[in-house]
Amino acid sequence: MQGTLPRPPLLRLCLSALLLAWLAGCAVAPVQQAPAGQAGQAVQLEQQGKFAAAAQVYEQLAAGAQGQQRATWLVSAAEDWWQARDNQKAWALLAQIKPANLYPALNARIELLKAGMDLAAKHPETALQHLGFALEPLPDALKARTLLLRAQVHAALDDTVSAVADLSARETFLQNDPQAISKNHQLIWLMLSQARTPPDLSRLPAGLSTAARGWL
Repeated sequence: MQGTLPRPPLLRLCLSALLLAWLAGCAVAPVQQAPAGQAGQAVQLEQQGKFAAAAQVYEQLAAGAQGQQRATWLVSAAEDWWQARDNQKAWALLAQIKPANLYPALNARIELLKAGMDLAAKHPETALQHLGFALEPLPDALKARTLLLRAQVHAALDDTVSAVADLSARETFLQNDPQAISKNHQLIWLMLSQARTPPDLSRLPAGLSTAARGWL
């Protein structure tokens, strides 16, 4: 999933911690019982790291579904094809989805996947364009995943202040999980220590939160 392209020091150090946690949602999402039938089979394959096989199962489910359910299966398949390092198939599946009338969480998953693939392809400017959706209607776990990816995109753009602001805001949605909060703090320190350009403390944005200012 991380690809084979060379990365600048910051991305090389924190890509697995950031991007893998974002994709899996493991830092904030509780463990849930696997669904039955083919969907359960796909989940089991994912847990075994067999993402290509899981993607094929989701594609089979999508072929027999309509509307939002079909879109949901296609997104799951696309996510697994990306984890299987087949971006071409992931993009092809996303192209089949009509964006109109999708519920907010599903639309967010689509945009997050597009942003992640653009970032992996070294196009952080394009990736950032996918991350402007509103967080308010999303569940906390998805808000946390979004802010995690926004932080990495901002770091790739050498915007350390925005990256720290993203991770500071993310802490609100970590469900008071001490381990997740500790990891979030480690990521903030990592971004600050690996920043290519030190933040200009005399030019901080007026709307920057007190928590983010405290880190800077």
